[in-house]
Amino acid sequence: MFPNLQTIFQSSFQTESAEYSNSLTEKDIQLIFENKLFKCFLPESLGGLNLGILDTLKIIEEASFINGSLGWLIQIGNGGNYFVTNFNEEKAREYFTPIDAVIAGSGTPTAVASITEGGYLISGKWRFCSGSEYATLFTVTFKIEGTEDVMSAVVKRKDVKIIQDWKTIGLKNTSTNTIELENVFIPEDSLFTVMKRKSFFEDPIYDLPFLVYAQAFFLQVVYGTFRRMISTYKDQLEQNVNYQLRHSEKSLKVSEMLEDASDLLMNSKSELESLVNSILKKEAIDLNKAQLSLIEQAANIKKLANQLFTERGIEALYESNPFSIAYLDLLAVSQHKLLNELV
Repeated sequence: MFPNLQTIFQSSFQTESAEYSNSLTEKDIQLIFENKLFKCFLPESLGGLNLGILDTLKIIEEASFINGSLGWLIQIGNGGNYFVTNFNEEKAREYFTPIDAVIAGSGTPTAVASITEGGYLISGKWRFCSGSEYATLFTVTFKIEGTEDVMSAVVKRKDVKIIQDWKTIGLKNTSTNTIELENVFIPEDSLFTVMKRKSFFEDPIYDLPFLVYAQAFFLQVVYGTFRRMISTYKDQLEQNVNYQLRHSEKSLKVSEMLEDASDLLMNSKSELESLVNSILKKEAIDLNKAQLSLIEQAANIKKLANQLFTERGIEALYESNPFSIAYLDLLAVSQHKLLNELV
């Protein structure tokens, strides 16, 4: 069953004064767990909703429309599920079946591990690990001492120190903190690579190249926050009758910009859906061209979002304005390396 996010989070993101809030509470996180929103496409045998990739993308966009931090955390929670297929089935079930199972972490090799009996010893720090406050597992990427070999591994929460350093203008409530390991042993069976599938071969979602998969998830947050900007701006204009009367010429200009924004959003979503369907149908695609197209999408949306923010005027500076919150969340998402350059 496709979850109704508006109903699930109907009492969230409002303060006592009825101003829009950007805070995610423990209650919100529990609602995510209870409604399996971190397990949208996982099979029922792993406690998932067993939705397809396109429905999963829709959920991320809808969550991002409600709140950017909510959308980012739901996409991160689902994003880590790509690694299910990179473990043998027994290990995959151990890691991903618990109702509160969430993977946070980093794919940047910022540490060097030494070889020891049965595995590796590692110390180091990894930045930008979203969902670190409640993650049950963490991924770390590292080089092997004396080589250029890069490996990834899953480590348990008990081995991780969280450094609270996420103080930003957007996506404020995503606990995207730095994590640290100090002389932690990593057994061989905790290693994985996205380049090698070991189980759950029947699910077509894993046919998506990992980088396109990640870009697609990130773009849903861009779509949702951009749609929130458009919707909020329209509502605020309609409520301000005096503005309509005094500034009819400017109001017409803004209305045209909002129409352009809606068209851009619709075309972007259609383009991404077409790309995903082509990959699932095993049609030949130029991977670099596809990635560049998605990067261009993010750039075009960001450009128009900047123009809307400028036109919104002084009202856009208020922190509790949902338009402004959505704008800053969109800026934060669009700073991600995968939405700016080929990797």
